[in-house]
Amino acid sequence: MNIKPLLLAATVALAGCSHITNQERAHQFDNKFSKELFDGYVYLADWENEQGDFIDANMYEGKVKALVAGQTPTPEVLDNWDLPVENLNELAQARNFLTFAMAHGAAEKMPEAAAEAQWRFDCWVEQQEENFQPEHIKSCKEAFKMAEAKLRPLLAVNAPKFEAPAKMPVSERIMPNEFIVFFDFDTANLGYAATNLLNDMAEQVSTFNPSRIVLAGHADRSGNEGYNMALSVKRANAVANYLVSRGVPRNTFVVQGLGEDAPRVSTVDGVRHPENRYVTIRFIK
Repeated sequence: MNIKPLLLAATVALAGCSHITNQERAHQFDNKFSKELFDGYVYLADWENEQGDFIDANMYEGKVKALVAGQTPTPEVLDNWDLPVENLNELAQARNFLTFAMAHGAAEKMPEAAAEAQWRFDCWVEQQEENFQPEHIKSCKEAFKMAEAKLRPLLAVNAPKFEAPAKMPVSERIMPNEFIVFFDFDTANLGYAATNLLNDMAEQVSTFNPSRIVLAGHADRSGNEGYNMALSVKRANAVANYLVSRGVPRNTFVVQGLGEDAPRVSTVDGVRHPENRYVTIRFIK
């Protein structure tokens, strides 16, 4: 994780030592999702300890202890990780899908697949940040994709076995709060992963039919303020134009450029930062 402290001397003393007690390992859960999620995080904690990555092992152990305490960890937040820019859109798309599926009852309806999707996603994020063991990244990512495929019916509007009860109209279901699309340096072009994310978003527009969709473009601080403001507007319009091509009415959008304002990562002037080149997409009922 990007917040890893320099605790090498302390962690060496913990080599191979798990902080998950036998009592915690024997904990009994009253629902299948929590049990499956617990087993997944125990596996990751033990595996990271064996690999000598005691900081990430401790992170997974914290999730195990939260579950034992009756709390359910959420999928990892990408802002907390120093991820390669070329992987941000794909990971954001995966997390958007995962949170949307959970909001539609995945943990109750398909607990094994939902739990595996979550802990495999967290594994993918953690390995992607390290970015030096491609076989480990591939393993976590492909396992997430397999679990995701099992959950896909939850997003199908015409899948009766997964539909919300008739008495609950679409307007009362939980809408996604926000999508984020990232851009390469000094461009408003949408990459492959970004368009895949927007394809999923367009499907959700048809489900929720929001009255407004607010698009806010952003730029990092590597150029002058005027240029960055114009670039942020171009990025927001690029997202709007693509969604229009996917059938979303143009009059649904509120498009704005924020330039260098509201960065995801605070930097001094003149600094390029991949997480500050983005567009946020918000649904309004």
